[in-house]
Amino acid sequence: MNKTSTKSKTHKFKNNDELKNAYKQLPRLDKSEDDDLGLEEFLNVGVDENARLEQPLSHEEQQSLCMKMFPALASKTNLSQAEIEQFYELKTVKVIKYDLESTNHEAQLLQLANVLFSEMIVRDSQLNNLKGSQWREFGFQSDNPRTDFRGAGILAVENLRYFAQRYDEHFLIVFFHLTNGEQSVMPHLLKYKAKRSQLKNFLRLQTKDTNTLAEIHSIALCFMFHFWKKNVKRLENEKQNNPKKAQQLIMSKSYNSEPSEWTFKFIQTLLSFKLNELVDVKFYGEILSQYYLKKKFKMV
Repeated sequence: MNKTSTKSKTHKFKNNDELKNAYKQLPRLDKSEDDDLGLEEFLNVGVDENARLEQPLSHEEQQSLCMKMFPALASKTNLSQAEIEQFYELKTVKVIKYDLESTNHEAQLLQLANVLFSEMIVRDSQLNNLKGSQWREFGFQSDNPRTDFRGAGILAVENLRYFAQRYDEHFLIVFFHLTNGEQSVMPHLLKYKAKRSQLKNFLRLQTKDTNTLAEIHSIALCFMFHFWKKNVKRLENEKQNNPKKAQQLIMSKSYNSEPSEWTFKFIQTLLSFKLNELVDVKFYGEILSQYYLKKKFKMV
């Protein structure tokens, strides 16, 4: 299989058999005895500055009974010193709030504006501290984009800029639908579950390319959007063919939660593939996305 560049268009398979074969050929990680751990859980574990290069406590706690009895079994998924450093760096970035007094944060917001808007709009908005109604067109709550980053912080600015810049066609499609009233805001993401091997796989690539997290975020957002759109189409079809069933679907918890649940299933599976280069994330993610969507909506 020939890998495509990050900016290339999604590969379309001739038939379901070709898609199935492509999915089966994706390189998997070796099976290991892992226990699930919430991403929020390990990111919120306290940091001991004196033991900064030790295995994170949360990573140690995921060891199975066999790993504890035979430490050599755990060595395969133990983090290297570089991976541990990257782990704590991400942990630190995760909690950095957007600071309007920070020249660095303001510079990153300007970079996002340059990606989203024309040079003339950016130049005019700079006269008003980058505020303007153009932000509302992309789903921001007010003319001041900074208020939307109060929760997710500077990491949200970085990930959104990356998504808009590297996945420009997808970005426009996503926001076209969201801002034209076809549906309310996309489902809120649940807590992701990571295994030792998956965390090791992610951090190994993150140490090679610090855009790894943003790339995974982008490809996962694309998957969730396409899943959500197919869910909407399924509901519209039910409204026409079976209104009673459509009402039951609307009232069910699964209809609203499925996009998020399948997105994290998508991320878990993606991190179970051997990711050696950043392009692998997009290449494998596109195959996995098409496979999961066809499987879920009874086309495979």
